[in-house]
Amino acid sequence: WLDATLVLDTIAVATLARDRTTVPLRGIVHGTLELHATRDTMAIDALLRAGDGSATFVGKMLLDSSRTWVSGHSTFRGVDPRVLIALKEIPVLRLDGFADVLVDRDAHRGEGHVDLALDTTSVIGVSHIVLGQVRAGVDSAGFHVDTAEVQARDWRVSARGRLARTSATRDTLRFAVAFDSLAPLRALLLDSAGTALVDSLHGAFGAEGTLVGSLDTLALSATYSLRDARWNGVTIHLATGSAELSGLP
Repeated sequence: WLDATLVLDTIAVATLARDRTTVPLRGIVHGTLELHATRDTMAIDALLRAGDGSATFVGKMLLDSSRTWVSGHSTFRGVDPRVLIALKEIPVLRLDGFADVLVDRDAHRGEGHVDLALDTTSVIGVSHIVLGQVRAGVDSAGFHVDTAEVQARDWRVSARGRLARTSATRDTLRFAVAFDSLAPLRALLLDSAGTALVDSLHGAFGAEGTLVGSLDTLALSATYSLRDARWNGVTIHLATGSAELSGLP
């Protein structure tokens, strides 16, 4: 058995994850970690802080060298990925909410699932979120999205469906995007210097379509519309169209 409380003080994320990721990391994490193990199961109670944000995780993991199994519930407040990821393309984020997580894998199979909900205090770019829910995961059949819906006052993004694991099978993922105003895109689409890519864009935009195939190769079919758009002195009252792409990515 094991019964321990650890104080995590000044953990450099970039050093901890060295040689494990190509994502440029930075920042310091600190908090506490409580572990209680009995036989082949260990209970985990963690509190982590980075910048002004914090996250808790309460769950269990299996103590088995041939299998990874972790299940738990996480609550997060004021989480901003930019604190730990050194990419200026990431927009301003303040994420409040909770997530239920399950990971189960061994040498022959693997699956992971997440059920995430964002509180209305969450901010993406300059937009306050009015609804945010994602239930998705990966299993032996491929990638599945049971539901994915994020809404702000003037934009909405949703998706639902599956993508097969290999090209031997084909599945379908449906998506829809609607921006009543394109102004929020200025805070979402940034270049490597953190500058807005569409600083003077106005209007409304909508698109919906499907991704068909597998994680190996996809085909995109979509329709789109642009209304009352203005950019660099050019005005478009209405434009509609469709797109067909194959062999993605």
